[in-house]
Amino acid sequence: MAWIVPIPPSARHPYERYQVCYQDGTRHRSAGIFPTKRRALAEKRAIERGDRQQPQPVADPDPEKARTLFGEYVTVKWWPAWKDQHPSSEYGTRKKVQKRILPVFGDLPIGDLDASTIGAWKAAMVAEGLAARTVNTYLSLLGTILNAAIDDDYLARSPLLRKSGAGRAAATRNQPVRRREVWLTRTQLDRLAAAIEPRYRALVLVAALTGMRWGELAALRWDDPRLDAPLHDGAVGGPGRLRIARAISDPRRSGRGVEKGPKTEAGTRTIALDRETVEAFRAHRELVGGGSFDRVFISAGGSRGGGGTLASNNFARVWKRALRNAGLAELWGEYGGLRFHDLRHTHATWLIAQRVPMIAVAARLGHANAVVTMLVYAHVDKLVDGGLLTAGELGLAAAAPVVDPEHRAG
Repeated sequence: MAWIVPIPPSARHPYERYQVCYQDGTRHRSAGIFPTKRRALAEKRAIERGDRQQPQPVADPDPEKARTLFGEYVTVKWWPAWKDQHPSSEYGTRKKVQKRILPVFGDLPIGDLDASTIGAWKAAMVAEGLAARTVNTYLSLLGTILNAAIDDDYLARSPLLRKSGAGRAAATRNQPVRRREVWLTRTQLDRLAAAIEPRYRALVLVAALTGMRWGELAALRWDDPRLDAPLHDGAVGGPGRLRIARAISDPRRSGRGVEKGPKTEAGTRTIALDRETVEAFRAHRELVGGGSFDRVFISAGGSRGGGGTLASNNFARVWKRALRNAGLAELWGEYGGLRFHDLRHTHATWLIAQRVPMIAVAARLGHANAVVTMLVYAHVDKLVDGGLLTAGELGLAAAAPVVDPEHRAG
C-alpha cells in the first residue's frame, strides 16, 4: 500500500511538493519527494504494481575511511572541491570552518561523530550568546560537510539525523529564530536621510523607496535609471523606471567584490521610480557627477584618489554615526539595532501596509514568487490584517492610483 503526503511550501521550497510513502512490514517508508502530483502518482502506482525494488539496507562505510580524522577529510577532500564550485562564498565559509568547526571536530575520527557530540557543540554556542540565526548557519554548514562525507563513503548516515531518518535528532535541531520586526516610519526615514553624510543620502532613500539589496545598489550605473520614462509596476507608479540586472558579490565587504547577476533569476527586473526617488537620483548626480557607465553610488575616496565601489565595512562607520545623529541608535536593541538591510524590509512593510497585492510586492523585491514574500513577511501581513499596523501609523499617504496601462511593466 502506498499513499501521497502533500508538503506545504517553505522558504527553501516555495512550491507545494508531494512525498510518496508506503508500508514495509510494520514500518512506514518514504519513496521520495516529488515536485508535481503527477510524478508522485506515477511513483505511487509503480510501487503498488511492484515495479519498484524495496530499498536495500544502508551499507556500512569503509572502516578505514571512517577512521579518517574529520579535519583531514575537510581540508584534503571536501574543501578543495567545494571552494571551486562556490567562489563567491569561499571567504566566509572558510572563516566559519576555521573558527568553529575544525577546532571542535578536527581531531575526531569522522565515524565517531554523533548527535550528542554535535548537540554539545551547539549548546556551547547558545550558551556563548550567539544569535539563533548564527547557530543555525553553523549547523547547516556542518550538515553540508557531513552529507558530502556520505556521498564520499566516509559515513553511512548523517549524525545530525535521528536513526529513523525522520528529521534531525533533538540535540541538533535548529534554534528558533525570532521574526525581525524592524522597519522605519516615514518620519524616521526623513531623520536618517537628513543625518547621514550628503553623498550617502540618496543611497538611503533609494534603498528604502525601492527595496533594493546592498549588492544591487552597489552595482548600479548611471545608464540603469531612466528618470523620464513613466511606469507603474503594480506596486508603485511614478515618472521613472530602473532596470536591475546586476549585483556586487563582496563577501569580504572590502569594496573589491565581483559583479555578477542578481541573487535570483527574478532579481533581474524593471521597477517604477516614484517622484521622490527620481529627485533623489538627480540630486545625487549633481553632487557626485559621473558618466553613463560610472557607478551611481561610490565610496568617498581619500588621499589615494577618488572613490570606488562601495565597501560595507567602511560604510558601517558612516551608518552608525548617522543613527546616533538621527536619534535612532538606541532603538530595536533586542534585534541588534537598525541595519542597512532593514531599509529593504521597510519598503516591503510600507507596501504591505498600503495593501499592495503580494504578487506585486514580490516582483518589486525580486523574489522568485509571492509565496517567498508571504513567508518572509507573514508577521507583517498579520499585523496589517489585524489593524495593528496601518499606513497612517507609518506616516504614509494612500497608495498611488494605477496609471495608464501602456505604462505598465511588461
